[in-house]
Amino acid sequence: MHRRFAYRQITSSPKQTIVFVACVALSLVTLVSIGGFGESINNALLRDARKFLSGDVVVESGFPFDDSLINELDELRAENGVNVARTYEFLTIVRVVDGEDSLLTEIKAVEPGYPFYGEVGLQSGQRFSQVLKSGEILVAQSLLDRMGLQVGDSLRVGDLTMTIAGVVVSEPDQPVDLFNIGPRIFIATSDLDGTGLIRLGSRVSYRALVQVSDESQVDAVAARLTAAADPRQVRVDTFRTNQFMVQRFFEDFLNFLGLIGIFTLLLAGIGIQSSLSSFIREREATIAILRTYGATSRFIMIQYFGVAHILGLAGTALGLILGVILQWTFPVIFAPFLPPQVEFILSVRAILEGVLLGFLVVTIFTFLPIYQLQGVKPRFIFRKEASEAATGWVFFFAQALILLFLSAMTFRYLHDTLRTAYFAVGVVSLILIITFMTRAILHVLKRRKIASLDVRQALRGLFRPRNATTWIIVTLAASLSVLFTIYLIERNLDASFVRAYPEDAPNVVLLDIQPDQRDGIRSMLGEDTEFIPLVQARIHQINGVEVIQSEDGGLDRNRGPNPNAPIELDSMFPIT
Repeated sequence: MHRRFAYRQITSSPKQTIVFVACVALSLVTLVSIGGFGESINNALLRDARKFLSGDVVVESGFPFDDSLINELDELRAENGVNVARTYEFLTIVRVVDGEDSLLTEIKAVEPGYPFYGEVGLQSGQRFSQVLKSGEILVAQSLLDRMGLQVGDSLRVGDLTMTIAGVVVSEPDQPVDLFNIGPRIFIATSDLDGTGLIRLGSRVSYRALVQVSDESQVDAVAARLTAAADPRQVRVDTFRTNQFMVQRFFEDFLNFLGLIGIFTLLLAGIGIQSSLSSFIREREATIAILRTYGATSRFIMIQYFGVAHILGLAGTALGLILGVILQWTFPVIFAPFLPPQVEFILSVRAILEGVLLGFLVVTIFTFLPIYQLQGVKPRFIFRKEASEAATGWVFFFAQALILLFLSAMTFRYLHDTLRTAYFAVGVVSLILIITFMTRAILHVLKRRKIASLDVRQALRGLFRPRNATTWIIVTLAASLSVLFTIYLIERNLDASFVRAYPEDAPNVVLLDIQPDQRDGIRSMLGEDTEFIPLVQARIHQINGVEVIQSEDGGLDRNRGPNPNAPIELDSMFPIT
């Protein structure tokens, strides 16, 4: 490649050069910023994943663990380098010892060792393991406020009278469940049987936390527990595979931004192709002169490929800089949704991917305009005829290459073949429809006879040779269509989940209203109030037939004397 030739080509048309560089930068800025932002979020979540789970492996079920799983947990507990702690979570009513005050609370019974990672913060600053003992409980501050109690007072939990030993201010695994129905109470599992709160039909969340000193053995331990567990009732996860609410939110959100970035890349690619075509058309005379001096098509294509990649390198550098700047604005925009202690890093991986992406974008979207240089003949100097456009297999190969690139980028974010196909087909269809409509409208305008000189001259300007009118309209229309689509999605979600509620639907729900509080509630609301009793229980048997959860989340009738007995749900929970 001739450096002087490349320098003259670049500096002779500064406007086209700026447009080309700007399009390359635009194609990268969104994806680079999302890549760096996503890596920062994933690093923070993975770093704190053990803390969010309180262990390396977690076993969860809404049913009591069966014997095979309990035996496997006992075997692991006996091994060196492995610790196991079980927890039980459920709702119950607690009462003051001398009085009628009661409150709906969330009980969390834990074995010694909990939590393996992170700490349960206490208001006193003491260690959780030192304070929580048999006969004592730890409570949330809201419980003390609502019941008028203080540390050292007694509280009736089931059949036991227990002493409040401290106030809990934070839990390491609290982000797993962001919605609390009642204040938290911690008790030791040694007191669980004495409370009499877990019995047939109780709704309890059973968990087993496993700590593995050798991180390389985490997956092996999880596999052993999975083999021993009933897959219809038990879920086994590691700190790597468990996806809690915050993680799922950011994964879906970043995928959505990634798809927007891919669409932006496609539009920028159209701009790259259009600006390079205009850039080359202005140099057709120069190319024809080179052909008369014996320059081959291969020589000319190499020179302009070099020019395109020099400009692409400049656009890539600009896109990386803007992408990093945009990444550092995300913490300000999304501050309310971010997990705590997120450290935003300058992702080397995202930068290297951006450089590779810039090279691929320039190569793929400049292939067709540069290949068309073969159509510039020496006779162009005298006849000023238009160069021959690429047709046949070359044209379709170029379009297939763009489609394959678009699909690969989409699959990278979605990891789903069917959804990738839907997105790719939808985007291509949108571009084709807009292109067809644009050309149809331009065709009609070209044949119209306009009396006004100003309007006629303005319309004629749209059809000047070498104008990129069609692609400018397509790019603008496609961009506006995406913005309008996002607006429609927002309106549809609002209509489906907000405005779809009946006009008389309640907008405030009061829970845990005690009998002596009903008159006060009616007086406060100033209108007739309906109080609905709620009974939470787990279905254990139907007409004497034991039921278990099926693989699809329903109920299987199983292990009973009469498996064909009819199911009469109305007779299960009589309320008097």
